[in-house]
Parts: sequence; C-alpha cells; structure tokens
Amino acid sequence: MGGGFVADSPGLGKTLEFLAFLVVERQLSILKAELAQSLSKGTSKIHPGLTADEKHLNEQPHGVHDTCPSAEKRPGWITCPCMKSSPACRLDPIPGVRLAVVPEALVTNWRKEWETHIDVGSKEIDMRLLIAHQGSQVNAKIKEMAYDPGNVNVLKASFSRNNDIQDTARAGQEKFLVLTTPTAYET
Repeated sequence: MGGGFVADSPGLGKTLEFLAFLVVERQLSILKAELAQSLSKGTSKIHPGLTADEKHLNEQPHGVHDTCPSAEKRPGWITCPCMKSSPACRLDPIPGVRLAVVPEALVTNWRKEWETHIDVGSKEIDMRLLIAHQGSQVNAKIKEMAYDPGNVNVLKASFSRNNDIQDTARAGQEKFLVLTTPTAYET
C-alpha cells in the first residue's frame, strides 16, 4: 500500500512531478508484465541471452552494455527491467487506482497539466483522468463524475468480476488518476 503527501511552495512543479511519477509507474507496470510473459516462453535458441520471443534480455547474466531489444520501440520510457543495471529491475509495480486530493482552486490547473503532459492518445500507456468534485461539469456524485464519462465505465469494468465489485487493487488499474477535492473526497 502506498500513499503520501506532496507539499511545497507554489510554482515548484508538484503537479508535473506527480504526473511524471504516475507515468513512470504505468510504464513499470507495462514493462514488468511484458517481461514476465517473455520470460515464461524460455530462452532464444539463436540468441541465448534473450527470451524466446527476443523482446527482452533473459535472466542469464549479461554485460553492462547489453540493452533491451525492445528499447528502441519505446523512446522516452524508463529503462526496461530486463536490464540488471536498471533501477526498474528492483522495483515492483503497485496495482490500483491513483488518487490526488487537491484544493478545488487547483483542479483546472491539474486538468491543464494532464492535457499538456500526458499522451492520452497512446494506446499502450492508455492513461485516464477522472475528475470528481462538486465544481466539475458533470454529476455531483463522485462515482458518476468524470472528465470523460467513458472512463468511469472502464474503471467500473476493471473492478468488476462477475458483476461484483472487488475491493482489491488489480494490475492495469494504475492507468487511472482520480482527481478530487477534500470536500468531495469526504462525501
């Protein structure tokens, strides 16, 4: 279980820092899942240092200068966890929806920063913003509020299994950021 507070003087980049952290967490989750799948297929018969699908370095020792074969297809991403020199190889992704509770006056700024810095067109990252607060343009009930109402349906579907709401975080839910205010969060 994670959580924390980001507090500092205005204008020092808290919002952008938090959003960058969310993107890195999402990338880590995607890469770790892909790596696990590749490792389950075994070792390449042609290149013994690679997985059978040749997308990643396998668990055999490799040199410091060896790079992940998939690195070029993801420019700007964190270093793949298949590389033992990568800090990402020692981190585990934390599943579950992300929550940011901000003063109501900052909701518009957060939305603007999200639209500026998050590549919502990326099908692979597939990050979603849900805005839940009384001043939003949609319904006042938190579970019905969203910047994009379709995101609420996707979020509900990611929680449900046999139409029951699960109280356990699952992989893939880290793509959601629920942005709310102290007042809305209390209700």
